[in-house]
Amino acid sequence: MKNINYNTVSTMDLEEKSQLHADSFWVCFVLSGVIYNAFQWWCLIPLLFAFSNLGTSAYHSNLAQKLRDGKYPYPNLNNGVLTEPSNPSSRFLNVIVLLIAVFIYQIVTK
Repeated sequence: MKNINYNTVSTMDLEEKSQLHADSFWVCFVLSGVIYNAFQWWCLIPLLFAFSNLGTSAYHSNLAQKLRDGKYPYPNLNNGVLTEPSNPSSRFLNVIVLLIAVFIYQIVTK
């Protein structure tokens, strides 16, 4: 697991960390259900880890949103900067619209 430097982190890094902890929450939550069937009260150990991961996931999601909004609590160059990649399908749509516009322009100018 990659450590985060909160002074140079981007929203993508925070969202990756948040998703990692969210996935870990589900693994621990399901594991606690399996353990409950066999050992009853021992299921509390993975359940404790599950809710710890859930809290960490929510914390990193909140930090990513604050970084996007420009309200990040730590000094950071990315504060208020949108660093998310553009959607590939929207880029494809932009190319199609541009080609249609060029085609219409050629028809009109003949």
